[in-house]
Amino acid sequence: MRLKDIDVPMALIFLWGLPLPFFSGVLSIGGKSLAEYTYVFLAGCYIFSNDDVINKVEKWKWMFLCIGITATIFNVYLFIWSDTQQILLNTIAKYVSKWFMISSLLGIGKGYLNLNGKISKYMSKRSYTFYIFHFIWVVLFQYLLFQVCSGNIILLYVLPVLFAYGETLLCCEICSKVAFIISSK
Repeated sequence: MRLKDIDVPMALIFLWGLPLPFFSGVLSIGGKSLAEYTYVFLAGCYIFSNDDVINKVEKWKWMFLCIGITATIFNVYLFIWSDTQQILLNTIAKYVSKWFMISSLLGIGKGYLNLNGKISKYMSKRSYTFYIFHFIWVVLFQYLLFQVCSGNIILLYVLPVLFAYGETLLCCEICSKVAFIISSK
């Protein structure tokens, strides 16, 4: 039986966030856990691709957002302003915040960004190709423009992003014309 074939209870959506703290130290590089991010990615692919799950998340998006913001505020308070070390409470608040903010943003995206226009159809065909190429171009343009704009942080952010998006869209078009590179159909 596959996840797409069953009716998923709301409590199960909450429980899927429980493994996050256990992955935090696994394959950690520079404080970022590859195992944790892989779990979130796989949850997105396998759990949130279920229409029943995403519809429930959309229905409860504002409650999830309130829980996420409350947990974020509590996490910041414990981390910065608490006089005592509350490591367990801080960890709980951090991962409750992370899971509910991810869930709420998916629900908000489903409710408000699920559009059917010319631009969204065009971009949905090229989303994976865009995902692959955009970071390469952003890093390259930041490297190239660092000497020119090193004193102006705003320009060092805005110009590479604008140039990178143009180059990324150009790469997407080239890849859509050359089918053996990356199929976007």
